[in-house]
Amino acid sequence: MRESTIIFPRSPEVKEHPASKLVNAYKKERTHQEITEVELNRAKIAVVDEHGNVKRITILAEH
Repeated sequence: MRESTIIFPRSPEVKEHPASKLVNAYKKERTHQEITEVELNRAKIAVVDEHGNVKRITILAEH
């Protein structure tokens, strides 16, 4: 019976500096927050009261 070994080349392990991980996470979350704010600014909110009347609510953009 033959024995065979499968050999995989090892990829070099690159350790990322903790500060660069924080920078990347911050940039990603900031972009996500900007997208969310834009979507909220585009939203039109309406409330239906107990009589079935639709009332539109205007939200002023804060700065």
